Amino acid sequence: MAIEIRLAQTEEELEAIYRFRYEIYVEELGYKLAYTDHERKKIADPLDKTARIIGAFEDGKVVGTIRANYARDSDLGDHTSLYSLHSAGEFHPYHTAISERLMVAKRFRGGSLGIRLAKAVYRMTHSDQIEFCFIGCPNLTWLRVLLFLGFRPHKEKVSYPGVGEGTVLVMVVSDLHYLEQVRSPFATMCREFPISKEAVDFFYSNMVQRALVT
Repeated sequence: MAIEIRLAQTEEELEAIYRFRYEIYVEELGYKLAYTDHERKKIADPLDKTARIIGAFEDGKVVGTIRANYARDSDLGDHTSLYSLHSAGEFHPYHTAISERLMVAKRFRGGSLGIRLAKAVYRMTHSDQIEFCFIGCPNLTWLRVLLFLGFRPHKEKVSYPGVGEGTVLVMVVSDLHYLEQVRSPFATMCREFPISKEAVDFFYSNMVQRALVT
């Protein structure tokens, strides 16, 4: 059965994703996260109300998910400082986003499903004129994947409540040259959209000192 990757549209699909989060984060990884509902075995937080939540569905069953929140849609609360969104200057909040909750079922790890989910977010954010996409990563394995995709370290040793220390990374969505340089699978998609030279120039003038050489 082919896996379908798409925005979750119904309450039933969203509830299935919330339960999938619980399976991965609590039952498998033992995270102690806020907004964990142990009685219903699900994780849903206030950002879900304005998020674009993507699911990977195999025969109707959730096997992967990721979400994106656009800063222009709502107050991101503590996430604004956690990800240092104001570092994007005039591009925040209308052209900044955060991506979180990237996870896949154990039997798909080591395959392409995680990258396919990330590509879905990339295409969506680029088409919606997001120029800087920030993502948190508390896991070394995912860090390697995100660097391969073209994300760059933005803040190190960030403390994620209930999880531990991690890294915040940033994707300069229009930076085709860098995506080609690291051979990111996003490069092909990047060529399909208008490029914001202003956003790329801003990064190299104001933010690149945060991005470590990889």
